[in-house]
Amino acid sequence: YINLISFLEESGSDDEVLLQLYSTSKNYVKAQPLADKLYKQNADINYLGQSAIFEYEGLEDNSNKKVLDSVVKKLEKVVSLDPQPVYLNYLGYILIDHGIDIKKGMSYIDDVLKLQLNSWYYLDSKAWGYYKLGNCKKAKVIMNHVLKLEGGTDEEVKEHVQKIEQCLQKKKINKGKKRKWF
Repeated sequence: YINLISFLEESGSDDEVLLQLYSTSKNYVKAQPLADKLYKQNADINYLGQSAIFEYEGLEDNSNKKVLDSVVKKLEKVVSLDPQPVYLNYLGYILIDHGIDIKKGMSYIDDVLKLQLNSWYYLDSKAWGYYKLGNCKKAKVIMNHVLKLEGGTDEEVKEHVQKIEQCLQKKKINKGKKRKWF
């Protein structure tokens, strides 16, 4: 990979292959501007979508509001022209996870689930939306289903399950504290 990347960087002979290599090696810092370049050259909306994803993934601090706004704007443009599940989910998840607009994010996830109902990846996003809204019971029901699907052992899924369980425990404790005993 290293030699091929070096060759393609020096020769400029195949930016599309170079972009794939950057993506595969998770070199998002180099992938993002190359995706922008390819988008400007070809007007292929998928390059804009990839640029947004690389921009987000390349962040050291993914709470940078300016970058989040840039990523969201790009993805909104992409899904308005080509509502592919990966971009719908990415946009929805960012809106949910960062608390930008949870309900809008969940509507994007609903659109994805109309296309791919039993995807653990997309169902996890839906459950995370319910969690962020404080509806941990609904989140738990969905996550129970996710755990039975291929991908249910993913590290992020495990993290989400743990946080949803903590939420349920906290609500259970708080519910007990609110009771008045006369």
